[in-house]
Amino acid sequence: MQQIWLSVADTGVGVWWINEVITRTLAFTIGWLADEQVTVAGSLLTGAHASMNIANGCDGVDMMLMLIAALLSSTLSLRQKLLGALYGLLFLFLINQLRLLLLFEVLQHDRQYFTFTHGILAPFLMLGATGIFYAWWLAASTQPLADDESTCALQ
Repeated sequence: MQQIWLSVADTGVGVWWINEVITRTLAFTIGWLADEQVTVAGSLLTGAHASMNIANGCDGVDMMLMLIAALLSSTLSLRQKLLGALYGLLFLFLINQLRLLLLFEVLQHDRQYFTFTHGILAPFLMLGATGIFYAWWLAASTQPLADDESTCALQ
């Protein structure tokens, strides 16, 4: 799956994903949550005190692909795999937006912490969120019915 993504990442699909979906959504999020004016030019996000380029690898796709691979290799039903992928991709998209918001705010206001946040903290956030969602989805999808639910069907 990752090879397929890498083959299209620099084409119109990949450019659209980063420039239009990731960067423009981030600009909206920053304006809404942080009440800061930012401009977007392609994959470049510019604020009052800093600019940040969103590149391949910053888009959260690696973690999304890892989650899909984990779900596909699980023993869940096809329906549960597809629902897990749908909800998981949405969840990881939102977490990645928060990660990028954090990185942008650190770059704008506490630049000295950017290298640590970008290289250590933010990747652990994405990896941890992916693992937690996967574990939660497995547990939630494989729970047996409660006693009162199973006995109601028998009556």
